[in-house]
Amino acid sequence: NVFGLKRRYTNGFPITDPEVFQDISAVVVEDKLPSHATENIFWPYPNYSMFALAEYHGLDETNKTKNDLRNLTSIITDPAFQPEDLKKESWESIEKKFESLEEDVPYDKQAGWKEWSVFVEIPISRNGLEGETKRLEVKSLHYRSLVETLRNALENPESSKDFVYEPYEYIWSPHGQQDQRVYGEMYSSQAFLDEHAKVQALPPEPGCDLPRAVAGLMFWSDSTHLSSFGTAKIWPLYMMLANQSKYARTRSGTCHHVAFFPSASGYFIREFTGRTATSGMMTHCRRETIHEAWRILLDDDFLRAYEHGMVVKCSDGITRRIYPRIFTYSADYLEKVLIATIRDKGQCPCPRCLIKKSDIPKLGTPGDVKRRQTLARRDDESRRQKVQEARDIIARGYVVDSQRLNPLLQEQSLVPTVNAFSQRLSQFGFDFHQMLVVDLLHEFELGVWKSLFTHIVRLLHAVTSRQDAVDELDRRFRSIPTFGRDVIRNFDNNVSGMKKLAARNFEDILQCVIPAVDGLLPDPHNGAVMKLLFTLAHWHGLAKLRMHTDSSLDLMDILTAEMSTSLQKFKQDTCQAFETFELPKEAEARARRTARKAATDVDTCTKKRKASSPPSSRRKKVFSMASVKPHFLGYYTRHIRLFGTTDSYNTQIGESEHRVVKRRYAKTNKVRPTSQIARHERKHAHLKAIRARFEAKKLKAEKRTAKRLEVEPSLEPLDPTHHHHIGVEANSSIDVGQFVRGHRGDPAVKDFLYHLKEHILCQIDRDSGASLQDCTPHAQKERDALFIQNNRLHFHCVLQVNYTTYDVRRAQDSVNPRTDHCTIVLFDPHTTPGQEHPYTYARVVKIFHVNVIDSRMGARNAYMQRRDVLWVRWFTVTRTSSARKDRRPHRLEKVAFLPKTNNEAFGFISPDDVVCGCHMIPDFTSDPSPGLGTLYLDSLIEKPNTVSRFADRDILMRYHPNFAVGHARPPFEQPTAREPSKPSSAVQPVSVEEDEPDSSDDESGLADAIQADGSESKSTTHSGDSDESDDGQSEDESDND
Repeated sequence: NVFGLKRRYTNGFPITDPEVFQDISAVVVEDKLPSHATENIFWPYPNYSMFALAEYHGLDETNKTKNDLRNLTSIITDPAFQPEDLKKESWESIEKKFESLEEDVPYDKQAGWKEWSVFVEIPISRNGLEGETKRLEVKSLHYRSLVETLRNALENPESSKDFVYEPYEYIWSPHGQQDQRVYGEMYSSQAFLDEHAKVQALPPEPGCDLPRAVAGLMFWSDSTHLSSFGTAKIWPLYMMLANQSKYARTRSGTCHHVAFFPSASGYFIREFTGRTATSGMMTHCRRETIHEAWRILLDDDFLRAYEHGMVVKCSDGITRRIYPRIFTYSADYLEKVLIATIRDKGQCPCPRCLIKKSDIPKLGTPGDVKRRQTLARRDDESRRQKVQEARDIIARGYVVDSQRLNPLLQEQSLVPTVNAFSQRLSQFGFDFHQMLVVDLLHEFELGVWKSLFTHIVRLLHAVTSRQDAVDELDRRFRSIPTFGRDVIRNFDNNVSGMKKLAARNFEDILQCVIPAVDGLLPDPHNGAVMKLLFTLAHWHGLAKLRMHTDSSLDLMDILTAEMSTSLQKFKQDTCQAFETFELPKEAEARARRTARKAATDVDTCTKKRKASSPPSSRRKKVFSMASVKPHFLGYYTRHIRLFGTTDSYNTQIGESEHRVVKRRYAKTNKVRPTSQIARHERKHAHLKAIRARFEAKKLKAEKRTAKRLEVEPSLEPLDPTHHHHIGVEANSSIDVGQFVRGHRGDPAVKDFLYHLKEHILCQIDRDSGASLQDCTPHAQKERDALFIQNNRLHFHCVLQVNYTTYDVRRAQDSVNPRTDHCTIVLFDPHTTPGQEHPYTYARVVKIFHVNVIDSRMGARNAYMQRRDVLWVRWFTVTRTSSARKDRRPHRLEKVAFLPKTNNEAFGFISPDDVVCGCHMIPDFTSDPSPGLGTLYLDSLIEKPNTVSRFADRDILMRYHPNFAVGHARPPFEQPTAREPSKPSSAVQPVSVEEDEPDSSDDESGLADAIQADGSESKSTTHSGDSDESDDGQSEDESDND
């Protein structure tokens, strides 16, 4: 397409291309309900009215809001809703019918929840004598059949309408450059392509000529507390399918809940064995429990499907032989240790390789890369034999953590537990070490970065004996403005205290930390820390990209090595120059731990008195890289090349799904809540299935009758094919002369009408095909021929700008001069090839439109036309991002307003020239300059600003146009050059490598290209969850995308 993107298939063109389907009506599956359900598609609800109220109550799991009130109103006023229907059957009788859902729900047969007990063999040691083994029953494993859950997902049109069964390579052919591999979706990853090729090469099944396809399984598991108070917790296992686009499956509530693992408590073990469970015994029981649970999940049906496939009539109407394959397992480090059956913080702490602890600081070096390859863990017969010999020793009466086991297990940090994945799947060549993917949330945001930021705060405490530096850090963070829709939020009053901060908060801190810390440490340490923080923020931004290319991954490899070097230099030089101690909260936490430990053998009163005793003095604390988490950073580019980008399998997805479980817990009576949560999950699935069938049937009925049963549709969002949107109706209007007289003496309105008319005439000429050079000052008679209707300016509050993101999707920024979201990015028309900085920046002062008549061609040719105008104040770039010979940036750009004495400090631009919004952070190291006057918002002081290129991933990729597919256009697609009405001196001359389309017509063609390639053209906005937040990055966690 126009972006240079293409797909490369290995086995010819696909049978179907699911991305052409836009909604569920295109893939409605034939009704196969039982006789009683055929008559009533709402079963077990007797009619639409009762179903609608149940759906309203059941699917909405949060506190009711105004939007819920509107939804309820829509239900009651729906013509299909009949209040008298509510009297025909009681809600209690309907609830009882859900007990038989497994036999009656389409696409859900045998996919319901089952409850089972897990039996774990516990060795009872006899001091070296022949011991005994007791069989501990751990109750309440709730699970669903993986095979039937998979079949349900493939047959259900609601969940599988966009599944991809024929994988492909994604190739980018930038103009004049070599082809590059594009990494994003799991179904276009190398791992998926390899498994697809292996499945096609399998011997044919007798009498079967069906097309074969891989169903990619992705798992998440993590134990979580169900409430803020009490001990209630749950250990869920979530599953997603790699065949589905990550943009669809990473939304909250879209994954499959397939199991709730049980936990063996120390109290139960003591009651069962008569002995207090040691920490080693508890760890052993947890390992045995989860692997025994996985043996139940990986049952004979799953193994049969793994080897021979399962025949499924998919929702697209094609019957295929589906082969399930496990690709990823996402979990935090403690759970990875359980799944990999290795020791926590052992001699070889990595679940993927046998690197020693002493070699972890050598991250990014050529030797480190080689060790990861040569020392990769393998599920071979030697490993399995060692584990079996260790279990034989335990059976003879030794404890599970006996020193007698070290000769067998210590060298590779193994444990005496038979791995369920190895036992069940190794016969098919499956190596469970490969599925344990990287975890950006725990390994970097809550790992390396949190550790580094904590020590920076310790350094600030050490700089002076007072709190001056730390207080200044907190003040600076409080002064940082927000950006986007929850992209950058307001910071806490006490960031240095780091109280109750989640990963999302630490991500925001990293994206804004450089200006906040700049100048707080003495030189030369300040410069070293600035470079380190820039490298970390740059690496983190690349690690969270939703689309990578070969070039961007090569850069990430370089940054990984630079990050390791900078961390080592920081430890050796900066950290050694200061004597650092625990933070106050660290000292208090240590004192509480000491008090709890000392109180184990005393009475309750003494225990309470000791627990509340004052903290001891702060101990010396040094920065350490001995943790295994820095070592994990070297695997990111490898896993992206193998599995696609990290947003497909980050643990943030599982953490976000916990919110669904917690909301369902709130609906239980807190007695055996796991069983009730499982029932709620099936009930919600059934409600969604009913809604899907109802919508499909309603569409058929619309062809036969004009009566519609649906509610009034909501207002259409901003058309994503348009470049921007300004409201039709103005918020206020004012006479031009009155506006200028009202701000007499303010330099902002000097020659206001003259410059406004020049701008409008220039825009009209350019729309007529005039070139950039032809846009010169006009004669007085031409300005006199331009009439402004009623001589009035019509003001607006908000400008919405659509743009194409680096990963070829459509996003939206809102610009509001009354808020902090008023800074915009434009291409600098004065750049030449080879210059460094392609953009110019401006702050929007006013948004308005004028209705004008251009009578230069005579009265007969004159007509009224609306012209949207942005009145801006220009920034000038005072410091660029790089001063090094290799031109790789290592610092943020700084900008400042043009002096108020400059006649060209203000100007007019067309909204068509806006690229996107921008996040500006005050330059806290510069002195403020005098204010501007009565008009401008910040009239008292004007501080220079720092351009926050790490605020979100799309802004970051604006500075890497050679890596950003969506930001690049071939020469034949380049729009006519446009010059904003700004002075050539407003920004230092810089270069532009790729032009961006900036007119509505060009943007429309851009959206057509997106649709031609199958990507969504819906307008979206930057949010957490999560890009977002991307959280969340879920909608919440999403993260900054």
